[in-house]
Amino acid sequence: MVSQHTTRPLGNMARPTAGDPKAATAEFGVPKNLANNLAKKSRKNPNPRKYRFKNGTRALQEIRRYQRSTDMLSAQKPYEDLVRGMPIVQEGQFKFSKKAWKALRCASEDFLTDRFKRSLLVQVAANAQTLTVDHMKTTAGILKNAVPE
Repeated sequence: MVSQHTTRPLGNMARPTAGDPKAATAEFGVPKNLANNLAKKSRKNPNPRKYRFKNGTRALQEIRRYQRSTDMLSAQKPYEDLVRGMPIVQEGQFKFSKKAWKALRCASEDFLTDRFKRSLLVQVAANAQTLTVDHMKTTAGILKNAVPE
């Protein structure tokens, strides 16, 4: 028995373009409502919703980034402006070399980092969740009364 199906040549068949889902679905006999749904889904949303991280995730990412890096925490220009704005520096008309600026910046960052570490210990000892100004003042008082070894 001979098959009654006719075959269409594939070479002449028009290929649907990627940009027009309605044309592609109309050619292959897809129902109209489904074609409209496909067309709606293919359009890009002009206001896509931004990805929202869980609470604290960004802070942890930032902490890890700063712990990995070896560069200074403070920017050079604002730091120089701060030091140049001090009255002692203005009176004496000091000139600093680049190495002196870097050493001064490095020493001040080490001091601040150490002060924050000690303040965090005071915070933990106080069973507090947040580091406050009082913890910083307590740390300063402890360090002021400490006897150098």
